[in-house]
Amino acid sequence: MSENQGETVRRTRLPRRRASVRKARDFAREVAGAWGYRELADALALVVSELVTNAVVHARCGAGRQVALTLVRGNGAVRVEVRDSGRGVPVPRAAVPFTEESGRGLAVVDAVAADWGVRDEVVGKTVWALLALEPDASNVSANGRKVAARATPGA
Repeated sequence: MSENQGETVRRTRLPRRRASVRKARDFAREVAGAWGYRELADALALVVSELVTNAVVHARCGAGRQVALTLVRGNGAVRVEVRDSGRGVPVPRAAVPFTEESGRGLAVVDAVAADWGVRDEVVGKTVWALLALEPDASNVSANGRKVAARATPGA
């Protein structure tokens, strides 16, 4: 991967298996470093990890399908997009008992990202999240509008 700070979009495709989550995290950290966003690297890696995990574990699609990860920078934010060929809209689970090992991914994304949502595709869906570069701008979308509500139901 190049170290070109002028790039505004970085993409990778990953096999739909659990080992891809670590590769996606590493990719996110590498891109954050290349873009000079080291202070955002942990949050970016966390959101990427949660969204790719959901695509790998929960997307209902055929064997051999891939997950596409796209990172886009601009307007004071980084947009994460994870596309899979599965149908359906991911929905955050209600309160998950602390004894459960999973089920908090979208709650984590909701807590860390300025905004997130789902876009239907011709085949499958893209789940996206927006991370603000300025900590105090976490309630502002990439186009500068104040985010009135989260993408989660009931928020």
